[in-house]
Amino acid sequence: MSLAPTTLLFPGQGGYAPGILARLADRSPVVEEVVDAVHQVAKEELGVDLKSLVDDRATDLSALLRNAPDLLQVAIFAASVASAQALRKDGVVASLHVGHSFGEIAALTAAGACSVEDGTRIVARRVRALAALERSDGLMLAVRTSAQRAEGLLTFLNDDAVAVAGVNTDEQVVLSGSTEPMRMAQELLRQAGVTAVRLDSPYPFHSPVLADAAAGFAEALADIRWTTPDVAVYSPILRRRYEEGDDFAELLARHLVTPFDFPEAVRHARADGAELFVECGGRQTLTDLVRKVLADESGWTAVTVDESGRRGTSLDDIVRLANGGNDQLRSAVRRLLGEDATEFDRFWQSEGIATLRAIRQSYDRFTGREVVAELVEPVAEPEPVSVPLAVVPEPAGSAGPAAPERARQALDRPTVLAELAELYGTALEYPAEVFTEDVMLEADLGVDSVKQTDLLGRVAKQYELPPQPEEFNISEYATFGRIADMVLEAPTAVRVAS
Repeated sequence: MSLAPTTLLFPGQGGYAPGILARLADRSPVVEEVVDAVHQVAKEELGVDLKSLVDDRATDLSALLRNAPDLLQVAIFAASVASAQALRKDGVVASLHVGHSFGEIAALTAAGACSVEDGTRIVARRVRALAALERSDGLMLAVRTSAQRAEGLLTFLNDDAVAVAGVNTDEQVVLSGSTEPMRMAQELLRQAGVTAVRLDSPYPFHSPVLADAAAGFAEALADIRWTTPDVAVYSPILRRRYEEGDDFAELLARHLVTPFDFPEAVRHARADGAELFVECGGRQTLTDLVRKVLADESGWTAVTVDESGRRGTSLDDIVRLANGGNDQLRSAVRRLLGEDATEFDRFWQSEGIATLRAIRQSYDRFTGREVVAELVEPVAEPEPVSVPLAVVPEPAGSAGPAAPERARQALDRPTVLAELAELYGTALEYPAEVFTEDVMLEADLGVDSVKQTDLLGRVAKQYELPPQPEEFNISEYATFGRIADMVLEAPTAVRVAS
């Protein structure tokens, strides 16, 4: 095991970021082996070409969901398994795997419950079982409320076609079910002053609507070869670890209609001693959820495998953190500084990786080694900016002739959309996937003009945007896509690591 007790997290439907496979392949040769194995089976089972995404650093989650949903499922699975295997190859041996919804397939595969090829077959047959449904109308809603309050709503609604599909945090649940009763539920929530946002999901997962697909899915897994996992796997759906003698095929099929409880899984891992949580995927979705669930605790760090995001981290840094012992490193630095434990833990959760990287770079300079220039410092959670956007100061150095060229090299639309979705999702406590380009910030998400101004201030700080003119009208930026436009159209916009 790694010196720091480590839990690997495997994301579900929203766990894809543009270029994730390419970036992982740049970092570890193991990734190519995983991609080759997944590609071959996915081609046979679904007729999709995973390798078309390996060098594709532009196609984003929403585009894949619209145009190639089967390929998206395969890509999320491949990126998660490749991340886990690359970490293991470099010596990070986790004590626990936790998958979020669809991510449980990757969690089991990476733990050794089945081969990568069979894991891909499970994904493919899940896709086919869902596609075979004669009728699968339905939708999912992300709701900012407690599970208890959501259950009360459903009791009042009295319709078996709607269910609490899962719990993301203590104050955010997901509802799922047939379209009409779900619309009634959304209206009831609106009248109660609770915002509910439709998730961009192809099916109403974790609801009774998918009962027929579950039966077909179980039958389709009859030829999968299962072995005892060499890493324990905790299921937020089963609310326990997988055990010797479990019928994996039957349990995976039941996932389609059974709710999940992610906070319970995080607390189980923490109670078991987890100090380091690593999200194996291209987004910071589960990382953010862990931070919310464990906000009142200390002694842990949550990072993401992929340094492109705001809190993303390179494989090398995760290896150092895991094998150096997160708790030992944190304690040693705290003693050196003589700081209060509680305040220092808040610092370490936000800046621990950056601290390790600074030490590494300082040592490299001392020994004359080349410093890797392209590494991007992880960004701490931005502090709220309550001033109007118009008075955000002109960033230093942005007026020079090199700034516009630097912006064109540093920023692209899919990356900006993904980064903004993480920023807005964290601030508003919504899953990042609700932030589609056409979602209305006020009409759909209930974000009033004061909060929008605050968020635009954070955006301005993150990208060093110039001051807005006095006639700036926030109503012109009513959709999420328009916020991305504002960043991309700013002549001096650059990504800031601070």
